[in-house]
Amino acid sequence: MSSATNIPINSRTLSGVILISDGVATLENGDLNCDDVISNTVSTGNMTTNNLTCKGELRTNTNGPYLIPTATTSITGSLISYGNVLNTGATDITNYGSTYNLLKQGFYFNNINSTQTLTNLAIIDNSQTYFKSQLTGCTAETPLNPTSVVNKSYVDNNFVDRTNNLTQSINGVKTFTNTTNFTGSLRTKTNFKLNEIDDYTGNTINLTFPMAQLTILRISSGTSMTLNLPQLTANERGMIFYFLKTNNTTNCTVNAYTGQGIVVATDISTPVASSTNILSADKVMMKLYVGYYQTLTFWVELTEFSTFDRLKLREWVNLPQTHILGLTFAMMSPTMALRVNTSNPLTITLPTLNDNERGKIFTFVKVQPIKYNVIFNTSGGNSIFALNDLNGNPTTNSTIFPSNKVVCRLAVGWAGTTNYWIEVGDYSTYDRDENNLLYPRLAIENTFTNNNIFNGQATFNNFTPISSVATPSANNHLVRKDYVDNNFVNLSTAQNIYGSKYFGSRVQLYGGIALDVGPGTSTFAGVVTFSNNITCSASLISNNITSPVVLGGTNNIFTNLDTATGGAIINIGAKNNNINVKCNLNINESAYLTGSQNTLIWMEGNSSRFENQNSTNGDYIFTIVESGITYNPFVINKTSVDIAGDAVVGGNLILYDTTPSTLSMSVGVLGNDMTFDPENTTNTTYKFKVNDSTGTSTTTPLTISTASTTLSNALISNSTATFNNGATFNSVIPTTSITASSPNDLVNYTTLTSQGYTTLSAVQSNTNTFTSTNTFNGNLVSATGLIVKDSSLQFKNGTKEINSFLSSTGELTFQTFFSSNTYKFQCFNSSGTADKSAFITFDKTTLQMPLEVVDSATFNSTATFSGDVTLSKTKNNSSYATYNGLTSTYIGYLTEVPPGVYVGIASGTQYQLGAITLDNTNVGFWTCNYEVEINCSTAGSISKIYVFVSNNLVSTTAPIGLPGAKANNFSTQTYAVGDSTYHSGSFSFLQSTTTVVYGVQLIAIVASGGFQRKGQIRMLRIL
Repeated sequence: MSSATNIPINSRTLSGVILISDGVATLENGDLNCDDVISNTVSTGNMTTNNLTCKGELRTNTNGPYLIPTATTSITGSLISYGNVLNTGATDITNYGSTYNLLKQGFYFNNINSTQTLTNLAIIDNSQTYFKSQLTGCTAETPLNPTSVVNKSYVDNNFVDRTNNLTQSINGVKTFTNTTNFTGSLRTKTNFKLNEIDDYTGNTINLTFPMAQLTILRISSGTSMTLNLPQLTANERGMIFYFLKTNNTTNCTVNAYTGQGIVVATDISTPVASSTNILSADKVMMKLYVGYYQTLTFWVELTEFSTFDRLKLREWVNLPQTHILGLTFAMMSPTMALRVNTSNPLTITLPTLNDNERGKIFTFVKVQPIKYNVIFNTSGGNSIFALNDLNGNPTTNSTIFPSNKVVCRLAVGWAGTTNYWIEVGDYSTYDRDENNLLYPRLAIENTFTNNNIFNGQATFNNFTPISSVATPSANNHLVRKDYVDNNFVNLSTAQNIYGSKYFGSRVQLYGGIALDVGPGTSTFAGVVTFSNNITCSASLISNNITSPVVLGGTNNIFTNLDTATGGAIINIGAKNNNINVKCNLNINESAYLTGSQNTLIWMEGNSSRFENQNSTNGDYIFTIVESGITYNPFVINKTSVDIAGDAVVGGNLILYDTTPSTLSMSVGVLGNDMTFDPENTTNTTYKFKVNDSTGTSTTTPLTISTASTTLSNALISNSTATFNNGATFNSVIPTTSITASSPNDLVNYTTLTSQGYTTLSAVQSNTNTFTSTNTFNGNLVSATGLIVKDSSLQFKNGTKEINSFLSSTGELTFQTFFSSNTYKFQCFNSSGTADKSAFITFDKTTLQMPLEVVDSATFNSTATFSGDVTLSKTKNNSSYATYNGLTSTYIGYLTEVPPGVYVGIASGTQYQLGAITLDNTNVGFWTCNYEVEINCSTAGSISKIYVFVSNNLVSTTAPIGLPGAKANNFSTQTYAVGDSTYHSGSFSFLQSTTTVVYGVQLIAIVASGGFQRKGQIRMLRIL
């Protein structure tokens, strides 16, 4: 059709298809209702159809933004439009749903083909987008804004994987503001594990990197431990490691890797003297820092003190381990550690207070798990008061520091001129557990976000706790009502009970058979009372056995008794346990307590009493059976104490008057003296009595009193008897049959009467002057000295004569009048059994005894000593010129080959860097010192360095066989340009008559780089 006339087709009846071959078909009025509309272009305001197929472009709202109606509750369907109320220019897809549901409404993007059913690819609802399969084809590596969707490669390359075990590198600083938990190891620089503890056990521990910051050291056996540290690299620089021992009795030797030493923080240039002192037996903690300087890496010991180690500091005093302790203020510090051997009470005597201690506070700490009481005794009249009652009565010194406290604090208070002690309340962590009053009550509502532990009882007045856990999994969990109803016995209904049940308190059973117990073991945890006897055919095992109260009667416990033949054994208690008897212990003579002879043992105040009742002449017999032989070393009865062996008395033996009275004497030992002390007696007399040979006559040969000592029989002295105050002989004059030989000897009557007046006067007078020649046929003895004035004293023997005289200048001269004379000075030892002499002749002076020079001695010529010379002190006053002029035969002579200039070296080549020759003119002891320096000219490394001293030839590749003649290094070392390494040593040797060339040698195995060398050697004669 080519007509341009409008044809109203809605007024016609048409069948089939209306074909508009050209032009535009316009429906001016009404709607177009048809099955199919086939057209290249359809432009309409609204179109309603069940199926719209567009083989070209589908355009909507080309005229501009579509205003969405305000009220959309009655609209359903989808709207595709250009723009929106904001006119952003975007294509808007709107879903209208009057009954909107997150699970059903929204936008569904589907995939359909001939072989696959309809599948949702994506769902977009009001809050989020769901993708039912993977998104592919996303090529954008970097998102443009925070709301952009990213592809997998962006996530894999920029974020840390959470689930897969992948090795990934994380760059940049990451800050964790909350707690971060690592179930594995957190490693930094591949060598450090954070917040992790390594626990090692053994005598030798070899550590490797990565290494935990804290290492626990446990020893399994032996008395020492060896800790070998790992080899350090540049990765560990700046790290700090802690090492903790589990005891303070084991010494730990710490060894660094070869070539990497351990230094102290205050002197990093010097390695520690002994690696055994770093973590010694009395230390439990050690801190090591990894230090470095240029290419060197080494360990640095940092001072670190644990709780135990602080006991060794000055503010702590580790008091001796004892149960009786007397303190002085010199011994006391602000804190004192107390140690004991057993749980017996510790008695501490405090020093007397003075004004210098006012205001001081002293703390006592029990540093052992042993529970014991501490009793404080004061001195000088000082008292102890409680802090809250300073004006009241002094406190009891035995209650200040009981067994359930580990810390006690005492302060020094004063009022006017009076000083006193004040007990200051102090509670350690342990002590707070003993004092429930320190825990507060919860009076208000609280929300607990962490675990809380209540050591006291919690009461719920209005509501019971509610738990969402049906079945508890731990013993300390609370349980719900349904758990109790389903698992435990109630009070009203019949129920079957299975398994072993333990009743901790009284159980009352009624019926014909009250209790029918089957085979097996029955356990009673609480108190069980039996009104009648109990017969046990086997063992009765109980922690406590309590019999009922019987007024005026007897409770019997009989076990293992063989009443027919006797000799049965009753075992009470077990190994390493105590038996506490809280009443008198009555041991009866009869096995059934029917006899009248008893032995009672009980505590009476602070004393233990043993009482033997109803016995006749009874004894306390202490018996020892050894190798089938019975010994009774100690027997006590009412009249005597018999000791069969030695009686060891630690103090004085005090003897009381047998009259009786309160008088007593004592015998004791003081140092090396045995003392007899009169104690409280007066006019004391010591009488020593003896019997004659028949035992029928008793005499008192020796009586000692305050006035005299009386000997009633003959006095025999086999040695010298000295009377300092003279001796009075009232009846008989002492006699002697020997001739006096010394000035102190007694002279008998015959000797006195045979002396002339002159001779006797010379002997008796203090001063005698002989004006003429006197001849003495015997010895001339002078008690005050022999003085020769203005003349000489001559000694003659035949034709030989020697004179001695003193000149006016004070010079004593001995002059001889014959040739080849000898002056001999003879000395005896203290016992007079041996002598030595000094001889002076014209040629020499000979001493048979040692020569001691108190002041200086000068030898103007050569002094020859054929024996040893012992010098207790030496002092050298020689000048430099003296030593510089020495030759090789003198002690102190030094010869050396000084170091030259640096010379390059080749790998594996032997070099001689200096040599000194000694021959038969140098026989003696020498000390050799040598040193080799290697400098790095081109950066590289050396794997081995051989430095040694050879003899005679440079081709000798082994050192001479003396300790110290080599200083090798077989570890690979890396050097930068300018670095140097030094190798030195020294040794002493005896040079013989053989000529020897001592040369210092060097062989270096160079792995890479270039190196230079120089060296020196020196010899010093020491003897």
